[in-house]
Amino acid sequence: MSNTFLTISKNSEQQREEEMEQEVYRVKEFCQKYAISRTSLYREISANRLTAFKRGRLTLIAREEAERWFHCLAYFKTRETMEKRHLALEKAT
Repeated sequence: MSNTFLTISKNSEQQREEEMEQEVYRVKEFCQKYAISRTSLYREISANRLTAFKRGRLTLIAREEAERWFHCLAYFKTRETMEKRHLALEKAT
């Protein structure tokens, strides 16, 4: 009976680990997804623009936090976008 308990306990622990991995990025995954260097990532964390947490030696970033950070980034307009906007404003007046 104790073997069954250990197996169930182990399976639920593995399940929690898998759920946790789906909800967070490791540094390497985050950097690849958002095309940012490790140095820039740690700068963002140091500047309190991105929140990360430690789990043992791992630095992890919650997916929700990553999305919040990404949507707060400055939007850079291309020259083409600026020209289209300028033309649209001219037509409106």
